[in-house]
Amino acid sequence: MPYRCNHSKEALKEAEALKDLLKNLAELHPDVLREHGIRPKDYHSAGVFRHALESIRGTFIAQAQAPRERFVAETLARMKAKNLICDFNFIGDAGRVDFKVEVSKGYDVALEVKGGEGNSWNISERPTWAKEYIAWGHLDGSLNAPRDGVHAILVTRVTRDFINYGKKFDAIVFKDQLCGTVGRPCPKYANPLQASSQIAPDIFLLPNAIPSPGATCGPIHDAQTLRFPFLLLDLYGVSKKQREPHLYQVEIDRSITVRGNPYQVKIVHEGVIVDGNNVSAASA
Repeated sequence: MPYRCNHSKEALKEAEALKDLLKNLAELHPDVLREHGIRPKDYHSAGVFRHALESIRGTFIAQAQAPRERFVAETLARMKAKNLICDFNFIGDAGRVDFKVEVSKGYDVALEVKGGEGNSWNISERPTWAKEYIAWGHLDGSLNAPRDGVHAILVTRVTRDFINYGKKFDAIVFKDQLCGTVGRPCPKYANPLQASSQIAPDIFLLPNAIPSPGATCGPIHDAQTLRFPFLLLDLYGVSKKQREPHLYQVEIDRSITVRGNPYQVKIVHEGVIVDGNNVSAASA
């Protein structure tokens, strides 16, 4: 599966225990609820628990967008300081695209910043001026294995819109903010505990054209057809010889039907199929 990172079993166990506690608080500790002016009988039947849960979730989502955009802006500023790009501007107030990145004169990249999950992945529009259309998927808090979010986004959402609506991203950048922490050591580095600013993102390269019905996938984007993803790896000190662990190829095949799907998706990493809607249990 893409993204070999996994959170510690201890933290996941504690999270499950907390879920059970909160869900059953009215039965386990009704006295705690009463101390805070909450009638145990209203905890579920009156929707008190559900309302509080949704409110907290909404707050998390609302507060996450600005830090995501700030992190990307800081990353682009570092790229500019190292002369990897000429300039960038935040244009998120004017439309779906968040950043316009000038890689060189006349070569502009549209960069959309998205969370690790959610319907925002199905809301996109490629600008006519963009030489490259890149989505930045920011994984910033969930203890779930990053591969689950990557699978849901790429295999179901992005490729579906790619085929059905012609929404053609050229590449997807995934940055996991928990990668390199004690809870989620990064397996790509000899020192698995590093600051997030030192850990390069993973890049998923998509086909450079939408395959026609009945056709196999065309050529996948690479360093000859895209510039921004590889300049991003340069920022993190990833040399050309070290790129492979950070790169994934997303292949789309419309020549066969798989499990009722009108197309087949394969995610290939270092020459091995690691995910997709055709992966058997034995190879997953």
